[in-house]
Amino acid sequence: MKKYSNTNTKGNKGESIFVSVISDYAVPHQIERSNDIGVDFLCEWKNGESPTGVVFAVQVKYRSDRTAKFVKKDLRLNHLNEYTISPSISIDKDTTEYWKLLGMPTYLFVIIPNESSVDIFYKRYTPILTGNKTPQAEMPFYKVNDGLSFLPFSNMDNKVGGFTRDLYIDQIRANYSKGQITYMNPQLLGLNQFPAQDKDIVFRDIFDEYQINFEETFEQLRKVFADEYQAQPSEAPPGSEDY
Repeated sequence: MKKYSNTNTKGNKGESIFVSVISDYAVPHQIERSNDIGVDFLCEWKNGESPTGVVFAVQVKYRSDRTAKFVKKDLRLNHLNEYTISPSISIDKDTTEYWKLLGMPTYLFVIIPNESSVDIFYKRYTPILTGNKTPQAEMPFYKVNDGLSFLPFSNMDNKVGGFTRDLYIDQIRANYSKGQITYMNPQLLGLNQFPAQDKDIVFRDIFDEYQINFEETFEQLRKVFADEYQAQPSEAPPGSEDY
């Protein structure tokens, strides 16, 4: 007779809790377990009832055998409380290599039950996946809930900081890693942080991390434009009229 494993039970618990808490701020699309090769959900962030088109990947782990230890409050970036989780939770190389292929903000969510409810933490992987030199072990976990309420901002009244801030910056990182200089209006995500309309802004400190990506893109574009100026109509490749 088939048995229902503890792994399946924990997986269902974690995924159900995640859907419950995230649904006020994102539309979670669950990956069927038989098709799960490293991602449990693809989520689209929403601002109220408005979809934003910003998609991020999530892997969820429910761990009753883990403890979280407060480290410090982040005062520079998202202004959330940083934690370490022990024993540590590792992600295998095959999974991180797959995450790199997705080219989108990616997060590990860890759910730890407590006496009255759960504590929910997330870890950013985009700075690791896109080439930031910060070692994986140094990336902290951030607490992002109050009971079964998801807290999208570190300051809920002013709507700044928090997970929304990280999602916004990680979307920029994902674009920069592809050699794309883009500036998305942060208010699209409901974030009242960073200038809303100035499309000429470049996040210089992040830009410098991806300089080689931009150089490669620039060189490819230079060659394309040079070839276009030199090409004669007769040199067009066969079938190009179909493009």
